[in-house]
Amino acid sequence: MSMPRLGLVSVLAAISLGAGCRDHSLPPGFPARGEPDAETEGPSPPGSPSWPREAGHSPGEAKGGDWREDTPPAECEFEREWPETIRIGVTPYVGSAVVEAEFSGVVEYLAHELRRPVRFVPSVGYSDLVEKLERNEVDVVSLAPLSYVRAKDRSPCMALLLTQVSRGSTHYSSYIMVRASSDISTINDLVGRSFAFAPADSASGYLFPRAFLSRQGIDPDSAFSRVEHGTEHLSTLRLLAEGKVDAAATFDRAVQLGRRAGIDTGRLRVLAVTGHIPFDAVCARPGLNRDLAVRVQDALIRLNSTTEEGRDILVHEMELNGWVRTSDSLYDPVREIAGIPVRGGGNSVGGRTP
Repeated sequence: MSMPRLGLVSVLAAISLGAGCRDHSLPPGFPARGEPDAETEGPSPPGSPSWPREAGHSPGEAKGGDWREDTPPAECEFEREWPETIRIGVTPYVGSAVVEAEFSGVVEYLAHELRRPVRFVPSVGYSDLVEKLERNEVDVVSLAPLSYVRAKDRSPCMALLLTQVSRGSTHYSSYIMVRASSDISTINDLVGRSFAFAPADSASGYLFPRAFLSRQGIDPDSAFSRVEHGTEHLSTLRLLAEGKVDAAATFDRAVQLGRRAGIDTGRLRVLAVTGHIPFDAVCARPGLNRDLAVRVQDALIRLNSTTEEGRDILVHEMELNGWVRTSDSLYDPVREIAGIPVRGGGNSVGGRTP
């Protein structure tokens, strides 16, 4: 996703990163999340040829264990055969059409690597993708973090394969934004104003901002004069840019995507960073052939920004470095805020083939 550099020096200057919101584990010279690069304005640039240390010392290296090494639940069963067509679903966090276009290169790459037709399955919203997963209408999914922990809680045999790496981090930030001309200068100034959240299934646009506001002594259910909900992040940001609300919650990259979609993000600024959230989880549906799941995992690990092919597919269209193996526990902070019991052990996949 190589994006145009945005004139956001004033925005970045307004960001006050809280404790734990900086990637201290990145190697020297690799810009930390949220810091402007020395030669550009705006967020740190994608596609560093050096694989970020936070994501492992080499592409695909796990911070947690490889899911194939976990002890499988006895009740999990897996199909003997591959499906004739492999169906891919991705959370439509900025709308299904935009996400499908972004992932078109990944779909083509997987079809070549797996030597099997691969089809993108569009979804109209976060919950629609989870419902498709539960109906076995998709085989491999990229789930937003809150969708992932909810789906995993209901379907323990769903296999966590990988987590996303973007701009050198396995985490991204949640923002509360206001218009640059607004007289809102502190969180407390939001009381009595209108506010827009992203869909309730969004960690960055709903779950984490609400938790942040509550920690500041602001009740998100009663403090605002009016509350709106965007259908996805771009519509949420547009409500703010068009003056329909006084503040909005979204994720960091929505600023760049909004600019590409024609939203005047140069007239917006960040009021607060509300959380540091693990990126989307790539999962295999319950029952999917284990060999296929391993092949998908390995293929996506090979597709990363240290290679020319990876840069062509990921950096220029998606602003990704790639994917890495991880542990299910990466998503425990999301579970804790959402009130979902923290799981024990690893990714808990495997099982038996009937």
